[in-house]
Parts: sequence; C-alpha cells; structure tokens
Amino acid sequence: MEKPIQCAQCYMPKPCCLDIFHNHIHNDEIYENLSCLVLTSAPVNLENRIIHILNRIGFPAHIKGFHYTLNAIAVAVESREGVGMVTKVLYPRIAKTFKTTPSRVERAIRHAIEVAWERGDPETLQNIFGHTICNKRGKPTNSEFIAMVSARLRMQLNEKKEQ
Repeated sequence: MEKPIQCAQCYMPKPCCLDIFHNHIHNDEIYENLSCLVLTSAPVNLENRIIHILNRIGFPAHIKGFHYTLNAIAVAVESREGVGMVTKVLYPRIAKTFKTTPSRVERAIRHAIEVAWERGDPETLQNIFGHTICNKRGKPTNSEFIAMVSARLRMQLNEKKEQ
C-alpha cells in the first residue's frame, strides 16, 4: 500500500533559512512526494482549469462576472450547444443558477472581460487568443470569449484522454 502524502510535513515557517529549505526538499521521504511542496501548473478538475485560465487572463475573482463566466465556460465545455445559443440558453441557465436576470449575467460577463483586457497581461492574452480577436475592438465579445476558452479546454481534455 502506498504511503499517503502528509502535507503537514511540508509546512515550513517563513522566513526560513535557505540551507534548511534545501535540506527539507532533499529529505528522501519528502523528495518522493515533491508534489506536496510545489503547486502544479496543471489544475485537477474542469473548474480548476477554468479558474486557472481566468486568473492568467486577468479576470478579477471578486466580481460577479468572474463566477458567471466560470459557469458559462463549464456549461460550454460540457455541452457545445450552449455556445451557439448564448442569449437564449446560456444566460438564462446561469441567471437561474445565481437567482438573477439574463441581462445582468450578460452585462457582468462583458464587464469582467473589459476589466481583464484593461488590466491583464497583453502577452498572456495574445498567447491564449492569438489573432482571433478583432484588432479594432481589442477585446472579444462574450460569445467569442466563452467559445474560445471552452474550445481550448475541450482540446486539452481530449489530448489528455488520448494519452
């Protein structure tokens, strides 16, 4: 039976001496389970993957649009029909979940995208969206954004299944 990772053994007070940290990492027992010391760049489930992408883009997590967008992308990844019918299907579904109106969902998502485009890292935005976004507007529409991120996630999930 495999020994479970005990993350309590990975606890290290801050500030710490680099020599102690080095010894701690190279301790055989911990070195085998290095994942408890290092945050992995590959999130575990769909929601974590979406959060990871939204954070990289620069979405502020404290606004409603973050949560609505998270939910919209999750629905679009699981069911492709949501992307094609954003105003008729997706917004009402999210509005029902969060007990609000579809127009408020649409506006909150649009606001979150605007904030991300103003504050986000241009290089990250370019890496994720490339030349698919109209340069005159500078930012994608809600539908474009949800479709692009959900397509990217579906592609990543399919690649993992094939491996």
